[in-house]
Amino acid sequence: MPRMKSRRHLAERRGGGGTGPSDVGPERRLLARATFGPRPQDLQDVATMGWEAWIRWQIDWKSIDDRAMEQILEQIAFPNADAVAVGGFLARMLHSRRQLQMRMTAFWENHFNTDLAKARGTSEALENDQFRKHAFGNLE
Repeated sequence: MPRMKSRRHLAERRGGGGTGPSDVGPERRLLARATFGPRPQDLQDVATMGWEAWIRWQIDWKSIDDRAMEQILEQIAFPNADAVAVGGFLARMLHSRRQLQMRMTAFWENHFNTDLAKARGTSEALENDQFRKHAFGNLE
């Protein structure tokens, strides 16, 4: 079986720099992995705190004021329970200050591979609430 080429290797063969995570600064690389994409506020937070302090802050998710996220959720009119599960999850991915918690929530959601069509929206939303609540700890 042929060996897979890395993104960097392929970019070098094309004669230019790549666009992968290794071609950006460490703050962007961290945020590309620990969030759903580096937002300006996240870049500023990492630059101000340093990456180690930022990770500790994100792990201590209860210390992060996320009232603005809750206000966004209150303003969205979800038509049904399925939309609550999906829409709430997507809104948090985009707007929550608790980005590492949401990445871990997405990890657990994917790991347990629940099916929205089978679970129905209400139980899916409750399940995601539990994944979010226990994202860094024990899921029991």
